[in-house]
Amino acid sequence: MLKRAIALLLLLVASRLPAQATDTTPPRLYVRQAGPGEPGQVLSGTLARPYTLIRPGMGKARLPRDSIFDRSVIVLGADADVASTVHGDLVVIGGDLFLHPGASISGRVIAVGGSVYSSALANVGGASLSFPDVTFDAIGTPSGIALDYRGGAAPVGPPMFSLPFGYGFKVPQYTRVDGLAVGWGPRIVLGAERVTLEPALTYRSDIGAFDLSLDGAMRLGRGYSLLASASRDTRSNDGWIRSDATNSLTTIFGGHDYRNYFRADRFEGRVQREITTIASHLTLSAGARTERDWSVRAGGPWSLTGYDAGDGIIRPNPPVFRGRLSSALAAAQEEWNGDRVQLTGSVQLEVPFQTPADHRFVQGTVDFGMNMPTVASQSVTIRTHAVVTAGDTAPPQRWSYLGGTGSLPTFGILQFGGDELLFVEGDYNIPIEPLTIPLLGPPTIMLQYMVGSAGVQHLPSLQQNIGLGLRVALRSLWVSYTFNPKNGDHKFAAGLAVQRFP
Repeated sequence: MLKRAIALLLLLVASRLPAQATDTTPPRLYVRQAGPGEPGQVLSGTLARPYTLIRPGMGKARLPRDSIFDRSVIVLGADADVASTVHGDLVVIGGDLFLHPGASISGRVIAVGGSVYSSALANVGGASLSFPDVTFDAIGTPSGIALDYRGGAAPVGPPMFSLPFGYGFKVPQYTRVDGLAVGWGPRIVLGAERVTLEPALTYRSDIGAFDLSLDGAMRLGRGYSLLASASRDTRSNDGWIRSDATNSLTTIFGGHDYRNYFRADRFEGRVQREITTIASHLTLSAGARTERDWSVRAGGPWSLTGYDAGDGIIRPNPPVFRGRLSSALAAAQEEWNGDRVQLTGSVQLEVPFQTPADHRFVQGTVDFGMNMPTVASQSVTIRTHAVVTAGDTAPPQRWSYLGGTGSLPTFGILQFGGDELLFVEGDYNIPIEPLTIPLLGPPTIMLQYMVGSAGVQHLPSLQQNIGLGLRVALRSLWVSYTFNPKNGDHKFAAGLAVQRFP
């Protein structure tokens, strides 16, 4: 009996040893002292969702290109070199975050106690946040690892006078009206960063105009600020279709500009309130605007593919009503980062009290975007743009258009237009990870569905397109085939896109 008892005891001890030796459960990480401002809120929001904790001990944390994380990643106490895929946020506490070509982060990239150093060949779905002047001490406790706020030295404010990009030049644009639009101007900061002024002079080569503008902002405290602007410039309501950079490239190399334009002198003032929570950033504003509008011709600047008058760069701009348009304004914009889900949305409301033709109308503009993972590394992206007008017909300078690549590819460029518009696009993205291209990441197959229409005073029948596409180079280089299920029309297209979420 004694031998059996000893053997049983040894067996019980032995059975527990492997479990203790292989217990690799990471300690719990939690914010014990959040401190003032945004960093503690941001960390608490990320730690409230599933995450992988990395503590290198010595040296940098290295996340190689062939590694994939199905949740947020927290790097504690070290710099991080990142070239991997992360389905969630990527956070470095107490170090710098270096993104390398091929990195793909579906959420935000955040450095607390350091800075984020991005790469043009990295893909980031959310915001990039750096808090170099504060950090958190990591202290072991019975409950895990506590993060206690520790402020750094007071940050050095920006100089009173500075030049963006070192020389003062703004990002240039190229359109079928302006030709090359190049702006220059300084940034002036006054009163301990309470007031910021950005005057600019913009030269527009094809119309030979030198336009002046001034943007100003004054911080009022408690999240409030006063924004004001005055400008003469070339305006469009179709910037929602594609980014300025992408539209400039298609104008130069493809001879296609996916916007209609008019000229305006505009003065605008708003009071703005920003509200930041653990997972969201809400911006509310209200104010007024007055402008004097007039039509502008398409001059036909140089293009690599010529001057086609149909869908090309000398396509005429719809005329607008000449005269004064003054309005009251209200707007709300929200950015929300959930557990691997990113949402953006905005609502803008305009109530005119003075119009060129004495029309009385109210117009609302709504944008919505969503990026949501599904299975493995696959994801769904949804983009919506809508314009709704009540009352009289809005003047043409408040009309929006769609049609062509970027909205409904099988139709003509901006074929549909008016003061009522609806467009919805859904993409199902399937990365081909076994075929990952060095420095460029994996190619992605896109299954696309697009539906939309636009008209005056009412919304005509919705038009549909179904597409199959392929993106490479971090979703920037793409080819697509789109067809219309109603009439069989089809369109093959290829290009370079400068991405923006959604």
